[in-house]
Amino acid sequence: MLGETGSAWLNRLHMQLARELRGQGWSQMNIASILGTTQSTISRQYQKGIADLPGSADELTVDGWAKEIAGGLLSVGQSEELLRQRFIVEFQ
Repeated sequence: MLGETGSAWLNRLHMQLARELRGQGWSQMNIASILGTTQSTISRQYQKGIADLPGSADELTVDGWAKEIAGGLLSVGQSEELLRQRFIVEFQ
């Protein structure tokens, strides 16, 4: 399982991704569908403050992921069906 820190990362990622997409005109229903949650959850998350993470580097990393994922989703549009969710991070 993700553990406490992983869960916080995922929560922040979902919140930031929802805000990015909402800012670009996506509906709460479409965002919920992509994230595998409900419209009411997206609405509640949108009204809350962004979840803090233990380290500022963690926040920068997760926020960067949200921007990158949002950019990909924005390039294909709201009407496309998401077949697979995969995000790869490569360290060198």
